[in-house]
Amino acid sequence: MPSYDFPSFLVHAPALLPAFVSPAVQSCAQFFDPGLETTEQENMFRPLELPIEPKTFRQMVRDYDTLANQVSDPALLASIFGAPSNTSEESSRNILAALEGQASPDNEETKRQNERVAKAQLVLGLGVLLQKRHLELVELDSSFNQVKSKFENNLGMEQGDALGDATVIQSGFGEEHFDMPWATVLSAMLTLLPEEAGIFVSDPTVIDAWKDFGVQFGPLDDNIAMPAKCRVSGLQITRVPGYHLLLRKRPVEDVTLLNAERVVVIAS
Repeated sequence: MPSYDFPSFLVHAPALLPAFVSPAVQSCAQFFDPGLETTEQENMFRPLELPIEPKTFRQMVRDYDTLANQVSDPALLASIFGAPSNTSEESSRNILAALEGQASPDNEETKRQNERVAKAQLVLGLGVLLQKRHLELVELDSSFNQVKSKFENNLGMEQGDALGDATVIQSGFGEEHFDMPWATVLSAMLTLLPEEAGIFVSDPTVIDAWKDFGVQFGPLDDNIAMPAKCRVSGLQITRVPGYHLLLRKRPVEDVTLLNAERVVVIAS
């Protein structure tokens, strides 16, 4: 593998929460905070400049979460979320100010770029929300299974006479079985991450997709200093244009950050 400068820091992808990676690799990189945390968190990275101010952004995600519990049609929900005037009046004003007044764009390209980065922030915010809801379902399923087991024991049921496969959610549903739209999340990350940031991936689905696409990895040099708490052997590394990470053969038109080369470290 060719030699190149190692990035200043690494960010987990597409996992946005620690529960979605193995404890062994949690300390190998930081987790991306799109502006949802109210206080500074250890092992979290938040860009210095976000298109939507964190307080407004948190309200926006809360509005979406509330609407998601009231609207069953995803298309209708998307149309409501895409029109801030349909959310609460105060939130709407803040959101519109965030989207329209951040940079006072004086040309169409600047305006498109502002909209692009705002959309990326929203994608990551909703990604965090989706992962949190997933964990809540996993916890609910675990609690249900514990109650079911106690009920069976109290009734003196043998294993063959038990209540069967009754469950809150489908078998195999857990942190490691979460089908995240990883390319969408990664695209948003690449839009917001500074150029000096690298990507750390331990999700086998993503790694296999990259390898099938033709992305090649080599062993990580022992002289490269990973975080002290990252005690994982067999790490591999590569440097490729961002669009290859999105399984694209050609650069994305007019999106510099998606096309920039990125260092990627994988734990497979």
